[in-house]
Amino acid sequence: AGLIIAPMWFAAQWTYNSGVAKTSVTSSTVISTTSVVWTLLGSVLFAGERLTWLKALGVSCCVAGNIATQLGDSKGSSASGAVLGDILCLVSAVCYAVYTTSLKKLAAEETSVAIIFGVIGVFIIVAGLPIVLFLDNGALGRMTPKIFGLLVFNGIFDNVVAQYLWAKAVQWISPTAATVGLSLTIPLSIVADLLRKNPPSPWSYLAGVLVVVSFTSVTLATRPEAGGAADDGATSEGVAVEAASMDRSPLASGKKHSPRGP
Repeated sequence: AGLIIAPMWFAAQWTYNSGVAKTSVTSSTVISTTSVVWTLLGSVLFAGERLTWLKALGVSCCVAGNIATQLGDSKGSSASGAVLGDILCLVSAVCYAVYTTSLKKLAAEETSVAIIFGVIGVFIIVAGLPIVLFLDNGALGRMTPKIFGLLVFNGIFDNVVAQYLWAKAVQWISPTAATVGLSLTIPLSIVADLLRKNPPSPWSYLAGVLVVVSFTSVTLATRPEAGGAADDGATSEGVAVEAASMDRSPLASGKKHSPRGP
């Protein structure tokens, strides 16, 4: 499973980090939340998840938020670079959705996430590092202690802790519900832009609101579905118990009671 998932993980990480360097933190985060759309489509097509009107509303809000973000970036002074960064982040969202759906399909609940990530790490070292050096052979020469420290910090908290907890959520609930939770980073990304003295545009604020509406809609749509699944399971269990008791009854087994004497 790890070898199958690893290429999609590498592609998602590469395109996202390339895109975030060319656009704002808010834009990259909002666009990355469109992975909810692709994850929902993958879950409906390959995992049998139901598509309700609330989920459709959430998808529409995500698309609207994406459009609002690109409109905001196109008004900036570095519009061409920002649009390119937005496109790379969108490609990353699609790759991330494929990675998420594949994780749910290939990794059962008892599968060790640590082993899967270990295999992904070995794949990145063996196959990913040569690709990085080929595309940018001067990267190691520009490495400084500060950059190395930031890479280690990001690797521990993003690629280890956060990814591990997120993968367990995918295993325990559903790819769509776990991916929707990522949209909660939107308020934090707006704060990050403000702290960096890069005030988000009104379009970015609108996009953030739309994505939050999307998160709320999909969450509300998932709760009744979970409750219905539990009710269905309880009903099925009751029917199974009733059928088993009927099979053990004398009439079902073809036996007859002999009348007792006085």
